[in-house]
Amino acid sequence: MCRALLVLFLASLPTAIHAQDRVILQPDGTSGTVSLKGEIIDYTGRELVIRPRELGDIKRYPASTVREIQTAYHDSHLAGREALARRDWATCEDKLAAALNQETRTWVRRDILALQVRSALEQGKWLQAARRFLLIVESDPRTIHYDLIPLLWIGETLNDEESALMRGWLNHRYAAAQLIAVSALLDVRDAQVTQTLKSLLRGDDIIVQRLARFLDYRAQISDDPQTLPDIRRWENQADELAPALRGGPYVVIGVAYSLKHEHDWAAACYLRTPLMNHPDARLRRAAARLAVESLTAAGMIAAAESLQRELSNREME
Repeated sequence: MCRALLVLFLASLPTAIHAQDRVILQPDGTSGTVSLKGEIIDYTGRELVIRPRELGDIKRYPASTVREIQTAYHDSHLAGREALARRDWATCEDKLAAALNQETRTWVRRDILALQVRSALEQGKWLQAARRFLLIVESDPRTIHYDLIPLLWIGETLNDEESALMRGWLNHRYAAAQLIAVSALLDVRDAQVTQTLKSLLRGDDIIVQRLARFLDYRAQISDDPQTLPDIRRWENQADELAPALRGGPYVVIGVAYSLKHEHDWAAACYLRTPLMNHPDARLRRAAARLAVESLTAAGMIAAAESLQRELSNREME
């Protein structure tokens, strides 16, 4: 009996996967790739750390040089990813939770958390996505998963729970949490929100700084839409971001063009967000709706109707 209980207890513990990892690197300034085999110790937004197969010294490579990683995953991890792809939310959440309990590798646990953030964003669960994203940042402040940061690019009313949490995050130790809070409270525009935004604009995290810039532009639009600067300069700045980070900023640019009654340009900007398959389903739908409205305002009725049908079909898939 005791032996049986011991077996059950051991089976319930997180299990480690000891298969050999393979990494494809492309060193900066080269066109060729290099393949490495060994055990990945960590993979952050700053670097990949690997112990080579020959058990030599641990090697470190810039994260920007990583092109592909091949490793073994638990069945629950793979099942959760597959359920996410087919939009089976209940199965996805169940399998990913199981995978998180089983996985012992920190860098893979962050990958599971990223899948959970993506699942929450697809379901329109913004607060849940924000909490999950913060778990990633607390483990790796320079995370490779910044494309999933759940910022609110279009103002909306927060409930009491959301508002209280965001107030606390304005003073959070991590800039990413402060950025999320500013995006959520920007329409309130009190001294604390304004001061936090200014601090982020002066910060040393370049990704946070550039995203904060577009939250500042969103605030400028609200202040006085008649005194907007050359919006095409904003587009150039948006293009400085990694492609996966441009969806929200282009919605801000689209709003600015709409206020200047340049509706064809506005539609083109709004469309970038759904066409790039932005991870936030609510933002995708809002941007698509605004694109249809802009095409209609521009007198492009046939194009607006065609786009509406296309977007409706996509949401039904």
